[in-house]
Amino acid sequence: MPDQKIQLFYGNRGLLVNEAAEAAVQHALGETERSLGYERFSAAELVRDGEEVSLRLEALLNTLESPSMFSDRVVVRIDQAEQIKKGGGRSGGPNGAALFETILRRIAAPPEHLWLVLTSAAGRDSELSQPLLKAAKQFGNVQRFIAYDNDNPSDWVRRRAGGKGIRISPQVAGMLIRVVGNDVGDLDQELEKLSLLHPDASELTEAMVAEAVQGHRHFSVFAMVDALAQRDLRKALDVLQQQLEQAPREHVRLYMLVVQQFRRLLLISSMLESGKPQSDILKKLGLPGFIGKQAITHARQFKYAELTRVYALLGKMELRLKFEAELAGVLLREIFGNICRKTR
Repeated sequence: MPDQKIQLFYGNRGLLVNEAAEAAVQHALGETERSLGYERFSAAELVRDGEEVSLRLEALLNTLESPSMFSDRVVVRIDQAEQIKKGGGRSGGPNGAALFETILRRIAAPPEHLWLVLTSAAGRDSELSQPLLKAAKQFGNVQRFIAYDNDNPSDWVRRRAGGKGIRISPQVAGMLIRVVGNDVGDLDQELEKLSLLHPDASELTEAMVAEAVQGHRHFSVFAMVDALAQRDLRKALDVLQQQLEQAPREHVRLYMLVVQQFRRLLLISSMLESGKPQSDILKKLGLPGFIGKQAITHARQFKYAELTRVYALLGKMELRLKFEAELAGVLLREIFGNICRKTR
């Protein structure tokens, strides 16, 4: 851990951002009792207007400027740092402006007693105040934790599992990621659950993972894509309706999961058409055995020409989904109907 008095951690990997911030706090506190030398604030709350907010902001500003009566050093953590902006953040009022000016000044010249830790869920640099980001890089330590849609944190899953006293193979880790997604916070929760369910297991199996993740919020999406691959239109539509009600803005993510599945089925179908044996196909896919065999079974449900047609339809639908969000439900149902319709 760099011995820096100013730390900024940001990105869409919330678990890693929080863990880095906690490590920085602990490092800065040293032997100081947490209750005596640590304070935590939310910038989103501090930039609002109102007498109560002004009093809380005043308490923060005093902490930043003056040493504590009880501790030689004070660590201040401020979350949602994307709200610390020159214009006053979300509200654009005097509280936000005062917060910005003070934080920027203290980043450049922190008092002897002060250690400052900033966190943000911002996925892009442009979401942060550029003067603040520049100052943090110049006078402190900045770390960015970003996950992209195609990230595959298999190594992280295996290390994290080891830290919880359980072993997981690359294949089973891949299965867990495919069902749960690549958000390390979600993956950590599932690994914690698995460590509690199977404390004596020498190694996690596909069956253990499949049983454990059924309650996860992404499992129903997995079931939806699986239903499409089996041409079970009713089940696919039921899950789609549930997903759109719970998260109406995630229609593009649902669409991309369907595209990913049918791209794989098209590849498998092409290999089947060329006469490749199942063992070679499984090796080419690089999927866990259970999932790979299931994918081959699903591919056999379609003719190669059907999969080519479906994939072409998915390609045509992409722009409409992105720019006609209000029609997402209708468009996705139309796609699902086309996928499940058998051609002669």
